[in-house]
Amino acid sequence: MSTLTSYTSGTRPAASSNNGLCIFRSDTDAIEVSDGTSWQTYNSDGSSATFPSNNYSVDFDGSNDYIDITGASGLFNSATAFSISLWYYADAYGGAMFGSSASSTNGVWLLPYSGSGTNFYFSVRNGGNTFISTASPALNQWVHVAATYNAGSGTLYLTPSGGSTTTTSSSSLPSSLSATAGANLSIGRQSVQNLYFNGKVDEVAIWNREINSTEVSNIINNSEYSNAAAMWRLENTAAATIGGIGFDGTLTNGPTYSTSTPY
Repeated sequence: MSTLTSYTSGTRPAASSNNGLCIFRSDTDAIEVSDGTSWQTYNSDGSSATFPSNNYSVDFDGSNDYIDITGASGLFNSATAFSISLWYYADAYGGAMFGSSASSTNGVWLLPYSGSGTNFYFSVRNGGNTFISTASPALNQWVHVAATYNAGSGTLYLTPSGGSTTTTSSSSLPSSLSATAGANLSIGRQSVQNLYFNGKVDEVAIWNREINSTEVSNIINNSEYSNAAAMWRLENTAAATIGGIGFDGTLTNGPTYSTSTPY
């Protein structure tokens, strides 16, 4: 009987020089196969990845640090549908925990903002200031956020850990994104307006489709990610858990890993 060699995201070899190699990812209990460009991940039936509790998140100081994930920018350029899921722990209001931005009116970002009231914003912009907004959860707690977009309509789901979900929808978003909407794609910042997040972020996932409320519940309750296009578990590494080496993140200006996690 033969067995697969075990690796983690940090120890697996380069996919580009190992076309056809099949490995076992011991940190995600997944089978991965190199296609000569990136690692293709297969969990159970190949469509759903379920993860155990994690041990780390990434802590941002709100000054200038972030994770560069521009390798995934194509998921937003000219997109007509996408979804974002992540957990965050805000030490202060303001600063984007996720953002892409070619200009102040072109891109996508998520942020808890303190201005005229304290609201959470899911901005989807293509030539104008369009967004979905709702009351922001209190600081100093883990909160799950899922934001979905489909051809002009969108929904924002906010769920404090152990609490109930607030759902807010809008049909007033742009019908599509620009060809540069994914510019400067980052975890922990929105670059054009220098909006740096002060707090922790964990388990960032992106889909090139609109996920539904059942899928959001499965993420929160079961850590189940169905057909995600890219994911960063941030388990003491910024390497992509789903999406391959081309989507790997780069820690920039000193964000650190924290042992505080949402579950």
